[in-house]
Amino acid sequence: MPYPNQHSARVAEPIPQGRATYAAKSIAPGITLIMQKPKAGGNMTAQSYRFGKHQFSVEQAKAWLKKHNIKYISFEPATSGK
Repeated sequence: MPYPNQHSARVAEPIPQGRATYAAKSIAPGITLIMQKPKAGGNMTAQSYRFGKHQFSVEQAKAWLKKHNIKYISFEPATSGK
């Protein structure tokens, strides 16, 4: 699901809605890490990295991921709408 103001690099499939708790953590200017934890128990794990489209182009976001050795399963550029 593309976001209007953020590029998203998914590093794990999301847990179905209602079966997980999610938390967002700013890890650098313009970068948010989305974490998920199963409600049935377990640890918080990374689900996606989101990059503000006004701070990062698609190429810059992908370069940041590569520089930090973060493997992603999909990359969704921000949508052009609001």
